[in-house]
Amino acid sequence: MDFTITNKGRAATTFTVFVDPFLRVRKNLVVRIYSQVNKVLFKGKTSVGVEYERHGKKFIAHVRKEVILSAGVFGFPILLFKSGIGPKKLLEKAKVEIQILLYCDSTVLYIFRLSG
Repeated sequence: MDFTITNKGRAATTFTVFVDPFLRVRKNLVVRIYSQVNKVLFKGKTSVGVEYERHGKKFIAHVRKEVILSAGVFGFPILLFKSGIGPKKLLEKAKVEIQILLYCDSTVLYIFRLSG
């Protein structure tokens, strides 16, 4: 887990620094802890929500404006791939419905191969 030391000498996680302050002032922001996004949902080329799991149950969250993803250096490409965003050849091989073609360098392709 990454953390930063505050000026009071306390550990501050990414959540406490970047998300928690906005939860109090943004009534339209919902954060679901103990959840994992399975894929981004699309209507055409526009993201309209996410499919996620929480405590073993599947849910769908629809959005009005935007989907904000934060899945880390390894999780983010895997999430994109499962959502149908990636190289055509790999998406077809994995039988994932293509949403957006993504042209990648060899590093990203390596991560996609790890996920498949």
